[in-house]
Amino acid sequence: MLLPLEPPAVAGPPPAPTGPAAPSIGINLSGIADWGTAWPFVDVFRTSRSWISQQQGAGWGKGPALDLDDRGWVRRLEPGTWAETPVLLEAARMPVGRYVVTWKGDGDIGLWSGDNRTKPLNPTANRFEFDLGTSGVFLRLTRTNPADYVRDIHVWMPGYEKTGAQQVFHPVFLDRLKGFRTLRFMDWIYTNDPNRFDASSLAAGPHLDSATQTRGVAPELMVALANRVGADAWFNVPHLATDRYGREFATLVRDTLAPGRKAYGWACQPTGSRPVCVTTRNARSRSSRSGGTCSARRPARGWCACSPRSRRTPGPGGRCWPGTTPTSRRTRSRSPRTSIAPGNMSRTIRSTTRPATAALRRP
Repeated sequence: MLLPLEPPAVAGPPPAPTGPAAPSIGINLSGIADWGTAWPFVDVFRTSRSWISQQQGAGWGKGPALDLDDRGWVRRLEPGTWAETPVLLEAARMPVGRYVVTWKGDGDIGLWSGDNRTKPLNPTANRFEFDLGTSGVFLRLTRTNPADYVRDIHVWMPGYEKTGAQQVFHPVFLDRLKGFRTLRFMDWIYTNDPNRFDASSLAAGPHLDSATQTRGVAPELMVALANRVGADAWFNVPHLATDRYGREFATLVRDTLAPGRKAYGWACQPTGSRPVCVTTRNARSRSSRSGGTCSARRPARGWCACSPRSRRTPGPGGRCWPGTTPTSRRTRSRSPRTSIAPGNMSRTIRSTTRPATAALRRP
């Protein structure tokens, strides 16, 4: 049989070439830590550890309990004591150049480093500079006036003293996140370590002006990062969070997440010996393939969330984001295994607890 060497003619113009579909892939963000190397913020004091109390003649970290305000700033120091915190433990992996330390209040701040080249330079009122060497850096608070205690400490990366308040995130960090469809904030909220912060309400949790973001990142920063990257946001809420925290969190996300962006939620609700995990997304509520359902009538604000394993039934207005169900004991959240694959995100969330779907909507 003879086969034609040329394809048969087709009437009309040839079809337009089609390129590859835009990737639909998400990424977990590593937790914020003083030993991290991701450069999330241009103000590296946001990645500092909680204050460590020291006392002359005592062992490491054996100073008296520190008097802190609700944002984590030291209000007073006992005689013969000081407070310090590591800010740049991975100095060899951080940007080289001159860093600038600024603060408000009446007090004295110094440095400690294993590299003798790292020392305060050009000191003025509430400001000094230092060149980063190859050894870790600790910031030391040696004096603070209780009537005007030291607060709003910043350690600006080279070149960001003037613009850091507006820039917030390091350009390299933003560039590395380009192309990801979804950012998952499990380790920014410390879902697996719910005792890091008080999740009874947003007011009790981390704030933009908190002394550190290593005990939970302010929700405003998470939303701001998703907006800057142009990605959807996936929030993992600790199972110890109250209904109030969930409603306030959902309202903040609804009001500040950029139009067109999706918000995914993951919560754990203890209902006995282990948590029941619930996923939520900002689509219309529907029945879960695992058998659970959510009420079609939902509150105007907040998430409706329910689970086939939950002992509670959604009320007339729908069950809002679950907090802790009263039980004889508290259970610690275990983050279920999840996978993100190309395609519709809502169809690719899988877990060992077979979660139900729910909704977050804008009014």
